[in-house]
Amino acid sequence: MDIVTALCSVLIPSEVTFLTLKRSLYAVLLAILVHTFSSVAFATLPAGQGAFAPLNPEFLALQNMRSSSVQSAFVDGNRLLGERPSPLDLSHVLSPKSAGIYARSTVALPSRYDLRDHGVLLPMRDQAPFGTCWAFGALASLESTLKKA
Repeated sequence: MDIVTALCSVLIPSEVTFLTLKRSLYAVLLAILVHTFSSVAFATLPAGQGAFAPLNPEFLALQNMRSSSVQSAFVDGNRLLGERPSPLDLSHVLSPKSAGIYARSTVALPSRYDLRDHGVLLPMRDQAPFGTCWAFGALASLESTLKKA
């Protein structure tokens, strides 16, 4: 027996009014919850504490260029389609230490890379007509993890 049912049965024993009171009590509780969470969700921040990332200057320049051109699809004969800058400037998120990770490497990648050559993966196995690929995949993942250790 939940708390609302117990409260309603103590206050009013009649069956018709009991259901009405129970629904009303649920509606009041729901209204209190909605009011509480909406006041927290839509609370305004103090001045200087923005909740959004700053806008990317390249994106703003693109938007200004589009709004100032006569034809929004063409500027100097070039179409404004293709790669566009991100609206958000996330440069403040990356630390100088992690920025080097995302820099392009000058080292060429090998033309072929196979983990079986390094002894990390075992060769493929035949599952026959049994449809047990999930078991083979799970065991191969476990073997690879244990083989590295």
